[in-house]
Amino acid sequence: MNNLTWKILIPLAAGIGATACALAVISFSGIQNIGLLILAASLAGVLGNRIFTWLGNYSRDLQKRLLRPCTGETVFSFLRLPVKGDEAVQAGGKGKSLAHLFQEGFPVPDGCVLLPDSFAGDDLTAEGWSQVQKELSRLRRGRETAFAVRSSALQEDSELASFAGEFESVLNVRSDEEIYAAVKEVLRSRHSERVSSYTRAQQMEEGEHAIAIVIQRMVNPDFAGVLFTVDPLSGNLSQMTGNYVPGLGEKLVSGQVSAQTFTIDRPKGVYNGPEEMRKTAKSLHQIAHGIEDELRGPQDIEWGVHGGKVFILQSRPITTLNAYDPVNAVWNDSRKGHFLWSATNLMEASPNVLTPFTASMLHYLTGKGGPSLIVKNYPLNGIIGGRFYANISVQVSAFMRLFKGDTRRTYREMAGWWGDVPQEVDIPVIPLMGYEWWRDIFPGLIKSIGQFKTYRQKAPAFLAENRQKCAELKEKVQQASSGLELLNLWNGSIFPRYRDSFLYIVAAGSDAQVRLEQELRRLVGAEDANALLSNLGGASTRLESLGPMAGLAEVLSGQITRQEYLDKYGHRGVNEGECAWPRPLEDAGWLDRRLEEWKRSPVDVNAMLARQHAAYEEAWQRFCVRFPGKARSMQKRLSQAAESARLRESVRSEATRG
Repeated sequence: MNNLTWKILIPLAAGIGATACALAVISFSGIQNIGLLILAASLAGVLGNRIFTWLGNYSRDLQKRLLRPCTGETVFSFLRLPVKGDEAVQAGGKGKSLAHLFQEGFPVPDGCVLLPDSFAGDDLTAEGWSQVQKELSRLRRGRETAFAVRSSALQEDSELASFAGEFESVLNVRSDEEIYAAVKEVLRSRHSERVSSYTRAQQMEEGEHAIAIVIQRMVNPDFAGVLFTVDPLSGNLSQMTGNYVPGLGEKLVSGQVSAQTFTIDRPKGVYNGPEEMRKTAKSLHQIAHGIEDELRGPQDIEWGVHGGKVFILQSRPITTLNAYDPVNAVWNDSRKGHFLWSATNLMEASPNVLTPFTASMLHYLTGKGGPSLIVKNYPLNGIIGGRFYANISVQVSAFMRLFKGDTRRTYREMAGWWGDVPQEVDIPVIPLMGYEWWRDIFPGLIKSIGQFKTYRQKAPAFLAENRQKCAELKEKVQQASSGLELLNLWNGSIFPRYRDSFLYIVAAGSDAQVRLEQELRRLVGAEDANALLSNLGGASTRLESLGPMAGLAEVLSGQITRQEYLDKYGHRGVNEGECAWPRPLEDAGWLDRRLEEWKRSPVDVNAMLARQHAAYEEAWQRFCVRFPGKARSMQKRLSQAAESARLRESVRSEATRG
């Protein structure tokens, strides 16, 4: 049974078990008291649910154990091919994808995959052919059956190259002799000039391609075609584009014939195209949407329709939407699709092009529990031109359901973080079904709210201990005597603190100040709003971001020592978001140069704060005169914003220390 069957069967069995146990208690317990009977039946139902759920999971796990690869096995049915591990890699892109989709219950015609170890040169091994014959017997079920024999090279149908139509495919073969000859023909096609030319065009390493082969039950479709779940040219995620021809689709895939075209608007599945495809479009849209979700990215899908039923013949990533360039080792997340990006507030911490180490840490951090919002495998964080960017489309897509699907209203709630978007600029969104939002997005939002609340509560302890913890870790790194010791230190201590530092920064941020600024601008105008918000540090305190500048004057006046300044501010600087950037205190002459610069152009921080406070007092008096009824609540909100700003600045300073 495939995974879809188990997903249906286990809850169904659990429900039947719960009902049976509850009815047994009601029928045979002899309990006369209605309250006790209801309680006993409820407990029995819960117990029955647990028992039958366990039995279902045990049966599923038992099937998986029975289907494990045997020693020497090189030919796997779609149901038995492991979709992770060495066998999956050896199956090639097509073989792995078809097996994966078959196991998840998608309408993929059954078949088998011959791994490269089934071959010796351009021929099958005796053991390989013997295993193929067993699979053919299973697939035929005692009836004459037509098969398609197709390539599944290890680099084929990957995110980097599709090799569509480059290797041979042999269709409609029936006898063992025909299938054997077809396998050899497909195998020999890896030596063709066509494959070599394509390999060179893709700037891939030339040489003999390792190849697996797929043997699959043949579908003789009424019409067949290709569907892109995202427009491969524009990157438009809100529209699937496809084309089709009557009969078999091989000529279409290889570019030999032209075809009818159609589109399907997402997420509602509105069809635009020839009338003969209309009845099929709804089913095709639902299946394609599910495949994209299952394979975690935009897909190029080959499909056929026979007797009104859709069959999936192949699915591969859309290579034009790959964010990574392996030739130049460059990430460009803008290539993933049509999105709105912003670097506002991100350039401040990392104004320079990122080093490869820091760029790679973004994806590592996201995969290891770091702060990230992900919608349909599209993360909020990205890299474009070697710099950090935020994918606004991801954030809007995650929250727009809370604002009745209004993208502009949703963005206005976060505009303070990323800046205003001109009315004529489109805000692309990621197509989400309603059930997907409730299943995938809503639980993550609730989890994040709880997580950030916890980190805000832990922030004072983090501020108190972080400097000492970082010093201890630095000493342990210097004392490490082997690579293994450093690796254990990274996994056990350094990375958890690095990850937590990011979480503290995100948790300390708040959109309350953004909303407050918007309201003040509406009430009193931009000038007074800026005056009221520029005094968030207060008259008697200053924000941590002013510390490095004010500290220079304190060193020169003898208020603090040079070492105290380095301990407190020696990690701060223009490129402090860069992991590979040497911290200023590592440069023995850095503080002397900073002091000399300050002497030439001194900045009186206290006088600047006094001016800000005076401007605040004047603006506040005007506010009280104009809005006496709002003064008390506004005073409270300004105080809360000030406290939030001080916490945010302090957390950022400590978080960048490590």
